[in-house]
Amino acid sequence: MAAEDLNSVALVGRLTRDPEVKYTTSGVAKMSLSIAVNRSVKDNGQWKQEASFFDVMFWGKQAEALNQFLFKGKQIGVTGKLEQQRWTTQEGNKSRIIINADSIQLLGGGEESLYRVKTEVFDFNWKSVGRYERNIYYDYDPETNVETYSYEYFLNGNPMSQYDYNAQMTDYINRTKLVLG
Repeated sequence: MAAEDLNSVALVGRLTRDPEVKYTTSGVAKMSLSIAVNRSVKDNGQWKQEASFFDVMFWGKQAEALNQFLFKGKQIGVTGKLEQQRWTTQEGNKSRIIINADSIQLLGGGEESLYRVKTEVFDFNWKSVGRYERNIYYDYDPETNVETYSYEYFLNGNPMSQYDYNAQMTDYINRTKLVLG
């Protein structure tokens, strides 16, 4: 009896860019991201860091949920399977190897502590409501292994409280439901 093949990969690295989420025609989320995995190599008697870069695809509702916590510099663990994608261009046949992720684990923060993760902007032109903005900041303390998130809220560039932001967003959503039915 022949041995079965094994296709399994586990990597720990840092995101090289913010992830991108797109949707298939059937509405399934597809998140693409890229990670850099460092390794130490000896070059002329000196140790140096050398990076390898890997493209990762992650699918479904988990991809949608994780997207808000993933950003350039974030350290993650990825487990999955290698997949060779093939296509043809005018120059001939092309291919690349990607990691089709089964799971992604959030690990350490980026190189800095307390920095902006995402900025969400909502422009509401209905009844001249204005421009709402929410900045999300991330902080990681390696000594206690604690991750925290904090938020700043703005209306037309002016700071506002979380209470006012939530109340006005809820009011806008309720008014929109009445108009749209």
